[in-house]
Amino acid sequence: MKPNVSLVLSAGGARGMAHIGIINVLEKQGFQISSIAGTSMGALVGGIHAVGQLNDFTLWLKNLGKMEVFKLTDFAMSKKGFIKGNKVFKELDPFITDANIEDLAINYTAIASNLTHLKEAVFETGKLKDAIRASVAIPVFIQPHHYLDCVMVDGGLVNPLPVDRVRRSPGDILIAVNVNSGIPFTKPPMKAQLIEKKSLYRTAIEKINHSWAEHLNNNNNHNHNNHKMGMFDLLSKSVEIMQVRLSEASVKNCKPDIMIDISYECCDIFEFYRAEEIITMGKKAMEKALIEWKGV
Repeated sequence: MKPNVSLVLSAGGARGMAHIGIINVLEKQGFQISSIAGTSMGALVGGIHAVGQLNDFTLWLKNLGKMEVFKLTDFAMSKKGFIKGNKVFKELDPFITDANIEDLAINYTAIASNLTHLKEAVFETGKLKDAIRASVAIPVFIQPHHYLDCVMVDGGLVNPLPVDRVRRSPGDILIAVNVNSGIPFTKPPMKAQLIEKKSLYRTAIEKINHSWAEHLNNNNNHNHNNHKMGMFDLLSKSVEIMQVRLSEASVKNCKPDIMIDISYECCDIFEFYRAEEIITMGKKAMEKALIEWKGV
């Protein structure tokens, strides 16, 4: 009989779609996931799996059109956040359901950052929707979530790989998935369809960079093409480097039985149009890791 799995799923935006592939392989090979701790995209994927909606969510992701990601993000130039998030969370509602965390079949923990009290927020009870909404609120990009008189944002600020927060059980194996790894990455040749989507994606990003520069009334930002990095890219890369370093520290402090590393260079945090590719990347990484683990 195979041991239960305590699974840790990192933050990482679109790279977190690899978590779907990880879970698919574990289930296919007969492992029972008894506990999940996740941050940001890890909290979203883990929570959707915990309520039994991961297959439907995966189909929805794979069927996103060329620019559906941007149609779902209601951009709002405001002090609260760049993206309101109302549209995308309305789409996600059926997959998250109205479940309470304490009623889930799997022990579930989501991590957010409590800006009001400047500390880590650990969700182990209450509405699953509140936990996920708080955990995925990337500062500046997605508006904060107000919960119990506190302002909550993305857990990646404090604990992007919550190895220390997963609830363990006797005889289990601890598997951590870090999609913010600094390991080298060689990009494979891009298929024609993805090249077109990439072009449209970058065009949209450049429009956002330009709009943001105008909003800030900073003429220097209009020169971002000279530096090949606008405000959108600058902020997303800043989030990435922080998550890379914090994730490295987490693993040093608590060694998993199986560590899955996926390079942060594999895709940008908003490249959700690459669902099929990134999910497959997660599957291959998990299959390889299990082969190595069984050979120990």
